[in-house]
Amino acid sequence: MVNVYFDGQSGNNLFQYFLGRCIAKEKGYSLTFKYTNNQPNSVKKENDFFIFNGLKLPTHIEGVVNEKDDLLFKSHIFDWGECLKHDGSITLKGYFQNYEFYKEYKKFILKEIFKYNNINNIEQEDDSITLHLRLESYPWITPISFYINILKEKEYKVIYVVTDSPNHKHIKKLKSMFNIKVISNTPKDDFNFLCNSKNLIISQSTFAWWASFLSKAKNIYFPVINDYNSNGIWYNQPKRNIDLFVNDEERYKRIII
Repeated sequence: MVNVYFDGQSGNNLFQYFLGRCIAKEKGYSLTFKYTNNQPNSVKKENDFFIFNGLKLPTHIEGVVNEKDDLLFKSHIFDWGECLKHDGSITLKGYFQNYEFYKEYKKFILKEIFKYNNINNIEQEDDSITLHLRLESYPWITPISFYINILKEKEYKVIYVVTDSPNHKHIKKLKSMFNIKVISNTPKDDFNFLCNSKNLIISQSTFAWWASFLSKAKNIYFPVINDYNSNGIWYNQPKRNIDLFVNDEERYKRIII
């Protein structure tokens, strides 16, 4: 069996959920889901489904229950080779934010999400771009210069800004320089809007990462930091084994900030 601990918020939880699902798929195992003390109850449960920012995914996966010789993976550390050769239960108690863990299972992950969810259901202009600014009580705020530099280089007729803090100084700065349309609704509605974007400039946030991954956006501008002393989660040279740059799709553009 696979024991998955939800820790953090919904973007984090989706990585935990799908690493568990991918292991269960490979080994024919069942899954159990538990919560750590850090879980802010962002994962809702309705009947036989978990709800992650409006995404609905099954709670119950049938499979072998093997409780002997538990193998624990924690933090951001995971090894497929060690996992597959282990004859016993697997426990996931970390964040596991590395694209290489999921790369071979991309089609499976997307198929599962779209099986249960109608996501691409908002019409947006072909010549539009959407910016995601996560600003409210968040330690890794993406510099406003990152967005401004891209907007100065690329011309889009419509600029949407999805944010959790519409009165923040960064939003006011963008308003002073560009004709923007601010979107700030519930996390579910904002996530869905991002999923339907034609072009995306994302923040350093797993919330934005999952929306871009599920989107059909032609261009996705992905911010990475060069300076290890700067505060962030995605670095040009990965730090703490965190690397979510999608390196097998040309639409992802790595941008140094």
